[in-house]
Amino acid sequence: MSHARWLGRGPHENYVDRSEGALLGVHEAAVDELHVPYIFPQENGHRTETRWLMLTSGGGTGGGLKVTAARQTVSFGFNASRHTTAKLAAAQHTCDLTAGASVELCVDYAMMGVGGDSAAMQTVKDAYVLKPEGGKCSWTVAIEALANSNGATVQTI
Repeated sequence: MSHARWLGRGPHENYVDRSEGALLGVHEAAVDELHVPYIFPQENGHRTETRWLMLTSGGGTGGGLKVTAARQTVSFGFNASRHTTAKLAAAQHTCDLTAGASVELCVDYAMMGVGGDSAAMQTVKDAYVLKPEGGKCSWTVAIEALANSNGATVQTI
């Protein structure tokens, strides 16, 4: 699955404390364009306030999958990458990364802010720290297979 289309904030990477410049709307990009090549490899490419996301092959016309926020959840965050979380954690430099053939999709209810408003303030502001009530949170998304133009569906696991 090489193509992403979503209703949420974008088109560029955004986090809960870095989202004011990301417009709420329908956006699309190749999965490879969602990656941000930071000097030190780390989690990246997150999109917030997503209502639905479609990952498809064939430039958006092939089969794939659709993730939709349930009514009580309202929205979710996601990132999709050809670099697994483990490979990002193990790499010391961007040149250490090689894109895999598959896509790792991460869907989450919430993600803590990134902080770092200035060199003097590297911590995340209190409003953007996750504090689930009772240490737990509950949310729901629906994941469905999408048929390609000839009616075949892509097998998802």
